[in-house]
Amino acid sequence: MVVASILVTFAYGMSVRTTYTDLYRNHEWVGDDYKNCYCAALTDVQMTKHWMSFTEESVAELPYCIKCSPVSEPVVSYDNIRYEVEVLKVFRSEGDLHEGDIIWISRAWSVSQSQDSDEVYLELNFRNIMQQEQAYMVFFESVEEMKQTKYPEKIYMLPDYAIAPFFAYEDGTNVYMNPVSSDNTYIFYQPVADNEVFASDKEVADAYLTYKKQIINTYDKDAKL
Repeated sequence: MVVASILVTFAYGMSVRTTYTDLYRNHEWVGDDYKNCYCAALTDVQMTKHWMSFTEESVAELPYCIKCSPVSEPVVSYDNIRYEVEVLKVFRSEGDLHEGDIIWISRAWSVSQSQDSDEVYLELNFRNIMQQEQAYMVFFESVEEMKQTKYPEKIYMLPDYAIAPFFAYEDGTNVYMNPVSSDNTYIFYQPVADNEVFASDKEVADAYLTYKKQIINTYDKDAKL
């Protein structure tokens, strides 16, 4: 089920590109320029509901669930985005997390460029980068021990679902955009850089937001969203 969902996501976003260069593997792209790129948007209500239903069912099996807030700017590398966050509440853990802890978390992403143009494509799982001073419910599947001294000893890893399991408590202001062409689901990132979710219209975004609130309310009884 997990593999099928990931493959569907890959096809959904990559349909426009028959050939591409994986820039982070070739170390040809610097993460600081990510706003001058395209990102995949949700464009279909039923597909959005399918992916959110999958996420809702899957997080029930994950060992970690917390409420947290980023305390610094994200660290963007070639294949992941890392956040330093403060733990605000612990709903589920292996006994190693407590309120007030400062930890590092990581989610997968990728960036690629068409061989036929200068267009750069971000794979962000249809949601924006987590923002400072915002609270999020986040689920982790594992803890990675880091051996390099420049990194913290532990990084908590999000699973790479079609829609990764991190959800903002407050609904953001979303700008809706149609894809750049009829044969793909990509939109230009700059106009939606402050969005919570990347969607083609309000109906699609509402499908995501309904499931998001349902998931948050399931684990945080005080949320009442």
